Amino acid sequence: MNDATKGPELKSAVASLQTTLASAQDMVKQLDKNMGPASKRLPEISADLEKTLTNANKLIVSLDNGYGNDTKLNRDMNRLMVEFTGAARAIRALADMLQRNPEALIKGRAAGGQE
Repeated sequence: MNDATKGPELKSAVASLQTTLASAQDMVKQLDKNMGPASKRLPEISADLEKTLTNANKLIVSLDNGYGNDTKLNRDMNRLMVEFTGAARAIRALADMLQRNPEALIKGRAAGGQE
């Protein structure tokens, strides 16, 4: 037992452990010193985050009220889409008629009929 406790390996391990403990104590002291100002600001940071979240919620509600499903803008956009669909159908019919009768651009429609 005496030989094991007096060996160079144990002395080296104890010295290394002392160095590690000293480093850990220095690190804890630094953390204590630096965490003080940061921890004092936590309530302020939390309040700012709550204000930001409240403003974001207000913005979402405002957007929903202005552009949501039951708004004038949405109804107008639906009507506009119906008008665009009708216009596209009319242009398609005109293109089909001109493809079948290209001379209609010069002569006009055939007498009395729809194409």
